[in-house]
Amino acid sequence: MMGGTTIHPVWTEVNLAGAYALDSLGEVCERFFGDAPLIVVSDERIWNREGKILEAALKGRRDYSLFLLPGFPAPYADSELVARVRAAIGDRSALAFGSGTINDAVKLASFELRRPYICVPTAASVDGFAAFGAAITVDGFKMTLDCPAPKAILADEGILARAPEELTAAGFGDLAAKITAGVDWMAADTALVEAVAPEIWDMVQPFALSILEKSAGIRRRDSAAISDLYGGLIATGLAMQRYHDSRPASGAEHLLSHVWEMEHLSVDGIPVSHGFKVAIGTIAATIFQRALFSLSREEMEAASKAASGEILGRRLAAAERLLAGTPILEKVRETVREKTLRGAALAARRAAIINGWNSLSAKALSRLPEPAFLIARLKEAGCPVRLADIGLDRDSLYRGFIIASIIRKRYTTLDLADEFGLLEKLAESASTNAASFPQRT
Repeated sequence: MMGGTTIHPVWTEVNLAGAYALDSLGEVCERFFGDAPLIVVSDERIWNREGKILEAALKGRRDYSLFLLPGFPAPYADSELVARVRAAIGDRSALAFGSGTINDAVKLASFELRRPYICVPTAASVDGFAAFGAAITVDGFKMTLDCPAPKAILADEGILARAPEELTAAGFGDLAAKITAGVDWMAADTALVEAVAPEIWDMVQPFALSILEKSAGIRRRDSAAISDLYGGLIATGLAMQRYHDSRPASGAEHLLSHVWEMEHLSVDGIPVSHGFKVAIGTIAATIFQRALFSLSREEMEAASKAASGEILGRRLAAAERLLAGTPILEKVRETVREKTLRGAALAARRAAIINGWNSLSAKALSRLPEPAFLIARLKEAGCPVRLADIGLDRDSLYRGFIIASIIRKRYTTLDLADEFGLLEKLAESASTNAASFPQRT
């Protein structure tokens, strides 16, 4: 099997969370930065809300300069932002004080400057704080760029509990997404593409499955529930560190999110957060996967015999049709050519799927929540559950499914369905159900 099977050492050496986590901040800065000058990177809204706590943690221990990005509109994680942050850091060492976008920008900028950095998260909003890699848009294309995680992550539980409700809800959506991502990894394992690494799997999946039961606590801003959420997000980031790839955390639901990210999805002019896009993506992916794995082995064998052998041409035509005039078209063409199997290689992959189908489908269906249950938990935690909540409709979701199947080389259930000639049918059905199902809850 192909894929990142090497387990790497964890880059983050200090990982503290709790009421007194920031008491160690000065000492941690000395440990990793020595006498180098320090710059704190944040944005105006975060600093105005919580900056005094960081000031107190550094007072008498460390002089620092402050670089504040505008708070509104919220900073957008693209190459331009990274360049601004890199210029601000200059010859200093950096401390990222904020949520996901601030962390990713400082992470990549620090790597480009060949310096370690420290992260102080201000919300349990994403899994990227501890991740190996930064999610950045480059030339219109959403990418996860390789770069080391922070050397230290220190989170104050009071700051996390006071974070805006929508940020915590976004984190809930991001952690719940690991359920469908895990099913995609199981499919890649069965297809002999990328073996599941049990040690990495166990760092993520128990948190993903258990967080759904804590939605009411998240909505109440219960400190224990938020602590569990943050712990699951950090554990996922550490899993990505050890795997040196986002496979443990990202599947079809994130590919859908990446499509909407590149299309600058917004509501009333305000960009939809990563976690909210992923929440809707998880609903859609769950409906899609449950329909796929409800097919029998005999139905998959029949689909394999009926499927067209000319997948490459069909995928390239979809790219031309759906992405004409966009800056990512040529990149997607390259990706399609690299990922698409032909002839004997495609037949061998289909055979591997069919041979393992009964076991794979049983395990997948046992893990995937019923859509009604998933929607209720996401809604209770404060996530959007209707397509219209994030500016989508049935047709835009269907379009998203097709684009998501071709923009990355990562093998997911979208690829599995496509290689059996089932993608369009299942995407149409899932899009229709996702558009109507939440209305009935």
